Formats: sequence, C-alpha cells, structure tokens
Amino acid sequence: FLLGTTSGFVGAATCFPLILGHPFPPYGSMLVAVYPVTTTYAVAKYGLMDVEKLVKRTLVFAGLVGSVVAVVSLVTFVSQSFFFCFAELGTNRLVLRAIGIHDGRF
Repeated sequence: FLLGTTSGFVGAATCFPLILGHPFPPYGSMLVAVYPVTTTYAVAKYGLMDVEKLVKRTLVFAGLVGSVVAVVSLVTFVSQSFFFCFAELGTNRLVLRAIGIHDGRF
C-alpha cells in the first residue's frame, strides 16, 4: 500500500515541470496506475480501511464523550440548584459576587 501510494504521488509529480514550462515529459504519470492496484490488493488481503472497525470505534468514542458530558452536566445542574437554594441572593447578584464585584449590599 505504501509503495503504491508513493509511486502514485511521484508519478503524478512528474506532471508539474511540464505545467511550469520546463520541457520534461511526464513519463512517470504512468505510475499513477499502480496506486489503485496496490490499494485494492491491500484492502482485499489485509482488510485495510475496514469500515466496520471505524464505525465501532467512532460509536464507542461518541458514547464515552456523551457519558462524560451527561455526568458533568448533571453535577453542574444539581450543585447549582443546591447552591442557589441556600444562597438567598438573586442570580445576577450571586454571579457578580462570584467574580468579585460587590455592590455594597449583603
């Protein structure tokens, strides 16, 4: 796979001197045909680019991130409700006091 990818990119790169005005014939562009052959071989023999594995890993990662976000959100909501219940201050005054701005009232 790596050999096919390298040959494809090197073969395609031989087209650039001609585009830039240098009289260098792009004979290497025939190597581009090696890339699909080697990629097909790698996918068929070694299971390269296995979509099922990618989907499973993505779903596991999304589940873990969702669980962490749910736990943090729940803890934040419960602690905020508990704190505001016993603070006996308005929400705006409480936020201002938390960031260090006092309005002189207690």
